[in-house]
Amino acid sequence: MHLYYNHIAVSKSDGHAPAVIIPHAIIAIQISSSAFATIASLCILGICLALICLGFNIVKRKHRFIKMSSPNINNLLTIGCIICYVAIILFGVDTNFMASVNLPIIYAMRVWFLCIGFTIAFGSLFVKTWRVYRIFNNKTGRKIIIRDGSLIRAVMQLVLIDVAILLIWLLVDPYKLKQQTSFVYEPITIAGTSYRGKEIIQYTCTSTHSILWLAVIYSYKGLLMLFGAYLAFATRRVAIEALNDSQYIAVCIYQVTILSMISVAISFITSTNVDLSYMLFSGMSLLCVTSVLCIVFIPKVILNSTNDFILHKSAARPCMSCSRDFIKLLSLHLFNLKNSAN
Repeated sequence: MHLYYNHIAVSKSDGHAPAVIIPHAIIAIQISSSAFATIASLCILGICLALICLGFNIVKRKHRFIKMSSPNINNLLTIGCIICYVAIILFGVDTNFMASVNLPIIYAMRVWFLCIGFTIAFGSLFVKTWRVYRIFNNKTGRKIIIRDGSLIRAVMQLVLIDVAILLIWLLVDPYKLKQQTSFVYEPITIAGTSYRGKEIIQYTCTSTHSILWLAVIYSYKGLLMLFGAYLAFATRRVAIEALNDSQYIAVCIYQVTILSMISVAISFITSTNVDLSYMLFSGMSLLCVTSVLCIVFIPKVILNSTNDFILHKSAARPCMSCSRDFIKLLSLHLFNLKNSAN
């Protein structure tokens, strides 16, 4: 909360010169420093967690279990999560840190970072599963070579769709600064100083058709999640833990959907309380991003510590019509990994 000293001139009843000058306080509604520091600290811890996962992936990349799980794509996933953490920090940047005229830039950066980070993180998870889907549903018997470079390009193509939508939004209907002002004519005392009234100012940024643009973005993300759900279902019988991310995808999609719905509800319910709205929304976003990291990497750390690099306990379930076909398709995947490394 920022305080400014101002005066309101009150005219005489005959409309001549002011009879009295009434002091009042100008209060700018802002996110409190303690709320921002709390969320920013948690985001920094999340970034450290992502860097630890990235380091683990790089150090253990030659272990067969990690190698079979596409470490290059997992690295891309951690980068996407880091971008999301930065976006959450940006949601707390307001006139505490900069002039109000620069807020439209921050609002645009929030949307860009969150959209692109989300696409990189989940796109990486989905393209890995898409490669497994292609290999284990190959009916021709011919070798299918899908290198990591092809998967990375696929993720970048998904990001380009984000960039195209956001760029059109920025050029056609950019964010504009909006100032909401309200007056309260009642005596108040702030920091030992008495005022006869207060002027409350809240800065927001919006565009003319922001609801339409958000609907387009949500629709695109929804289609991406549906595609991931289909891949998770189609590869659910692959019994090799290093290749089968279907359970992880299902859990990630479920928790993202639930937390997103809660966040939207919170934004409407607590819109008048800036600190509460920011803390709850950022907390949900933090939980979402951190859970994705943990769901993807913690099982790998556990299996690595037990030296279980190939088969998990679920390997007893049949994943193909016969063991010969299973061995054949597994060899095709290992062949792909070898070619990806070259």
